[in-house]
Amino acid sequence: MTNQLKNYQDLSVLINSCDAYQDLWEPFQILFNKFGGMTFENVSLNSESGGSIKPNIKGIQTGHGSYGNRMIKALTRIDREFVLILLDDFFIREAIDHRMLDQLIGLMKEDPSIACISFDDNLQFGRVYNEAMHLNVTAQYAPYKLNLQAGLWRTQDFLSFWDDADNPWLWELFGNIKAVQSKKTFLYISDLNYAPIKYGKNSGGWAVYRGKWVEEDVVPLFKTHEIEIDFSKRGFFTEDDMQSLGIPMKLKIKYIYKKLGVGVLLRYFQFLVSKTILKRTYSSFEEFLERKGK
Repeated sequence: MTNQLKNYQDLSVLINSCDAYQDLWEPFQILFNKFGGMTFENVSLNSESGGSIKPNIKGIQTGHGSYGNRMIKALTRIDREFVLILLDDFFIREAIDHRMLDQLIGLMKEDPSIACISFDDNLQFGRVYNEAMHLNVTAQYAPYKLNLQAGLWRTQDFLSFWDDADNPWLWELFGNIKAVQSKKTFLYISDLNYAPIKYGKNSGGWAVYRGKWVEEDVVPLFKTHEIEIDFSKRGFFTEDDMQSLGIPMKLKIKYIYKKLGVGVLLRYFQFLVSKTILKRTYSSFEEFLERKGK
């Protein structure tokens, strides 16, 4: 099949992980390879130690810096124009549609304005881009234009949105403002039934959530595919764990100032005042900026 995928010569696959999640690597590879991962020519795993998963996933050692710093190091090692971004808990559930992926790369070659095609159907609707391929344009001020769901990225565009200050949660929540300010086109698959990679994405959480297994997802999945793992080492996510979620305000302020500057920080304070004191109904900081024309 590889000979028929003319655009795959310009594609790398980057699986983002960390040493603390090494117990996920084997089940990831089993399912990745079972459903077509061996077809990819260039697959890398981003972790502190640079561990690899033989035979087909090579390691990229990115050291013990911040998540953003490690992502930048990994991306600078990618020498192909496009990169398929995956996370270590994206356990593949069905055969990868390689022909669809190849067609999407071809589409990005034809339209250099496209930065990303996200396999996330929750993005805010802008307009139909390609009805036959179930592609929509993400609205300019949409939250989560930057997201770490599986997606096909132009490598240099993805790299341009990362800084040392980033971690996954802050990057998606506030780093997203850089995407709002960008003139690049962000697309998403409007119907996940047509996504080229299916990894169990659902609104209730899947695989691993905040460092713990999601029992109702992984136990039947691993049983079906005869994957043996000691769930007790990581434990299962419970309602009690919800109390520890959230990003401290001090960290948010520090991040916005460092990554986006004092102007955006002032607008964020205005947003907070509008929501908490003036009781204005904004669904997101991005909506506030859109209404204010900034």
